Amino acid sequence: ALRRDSRTELYITLDSIKKANWNEASPIPVLRRMVNRVEGYLSGDVWRVIEKHGQKNPETMAMLRENIIAHHDHMAVDLWKKFEPEHSEILKVLLTLYSRNSLGAGHFAAGVILDLEFSDPALVKPLIRNLRNVASGHGNFTAWALGYQGVGGLTALIELLGSSNDWSRLTAAVGLGLIGSDAKPAIEPLLQLANEDPNDRVRMKAVVALEKICPGLYWNFYEEWRDDPDTIYRSVEFLRYVRSPKAIQEMIRLLQQPDCPSNVIYGLSDAGKDAAQALPYLYEMRDSGDGDQRAIKQAIKRIEDEIAKDE
Repeated sequence: ALRRDSRTELYITLDSIKKANWNEASPIPVLRRMVNRVEGYLSGDVWRVIEKHGQKNPETMAMLRENIIAHHDHMAVDLWKKFEPEHSEILKVLLTLYSRNSLGAGHFAAGVILDLEFSDPALVKPLIRNLRNVASGHGNFTAWALGYQGVGGLTALIELLGSSNDWSRLTAAVGLGLIGSDAKPAIEPLLQLANEDPNDRVRMKAVVALEKICPGLYWNFYEEWRDDPDTIYRSVEFLRYVRSPKAIQEMIRLLQQPDCPSNVIYGLSDAGKDAAQALPYLYEMRDSGDGDQRAIKQAIKRIEDEIAKDE
């Protein structure tokens, strides 16, 4: 199958591997060759076999490590989460990616950090270095990932708020919000963005970051937007992203108003089990047929599912 690169024979080989006794002879060496040789859309089938039948062992982890570092394979990252949920070995992989001093490798590494919500003091310097090496307009998720590392990236993120690139300013604001109350030196530049930035999304992210750094600081802006028909959508997005208890209660209040905006329902869905008090109103809307029925059913399902997980 490897020689002929035939899809049919690939599946015959995979079927044999599924039936094999993995404890007697590991098929990882064969799968390792297969995933690196077949076309991208077929490699997913190889990963799914490993996901269902594989075990955590040095061979499996070496294969995942190789494909994360050499091929920036997202499916390998997903399997890493399954086999290594404590992430005790991922730091070495991330540092290897950053040691390549490649923007592509840095972009992928930042995505892994976000996916795993991983933090370690050793990542601060390579993240800052990658952030400063990135050309304007290609800041990807490095600033976001830097926020997960805490105050070590504070100065670099504050500097990035002055970028001429919208995406860079936006991700810097998100990163500062992730730092939370320790990011108080960023309040003044974030206030300036929230009031003056020409990009609406950047202004919103600055508001959300301020709310996370100093809760309550920006609620008066929400009240001003809420009463203006031109900014009502922005006001609800503020509630949706902040997701504090006060914001959730305000979304529940808006849910009971005529012509409730759909993004209120999406915001309650995002809040999950924390929006349990919204269920009676969502049930009523579902049963009456009012409002965005798809959004209502999605919100009910998500809230109920999260509640069930805790029971």
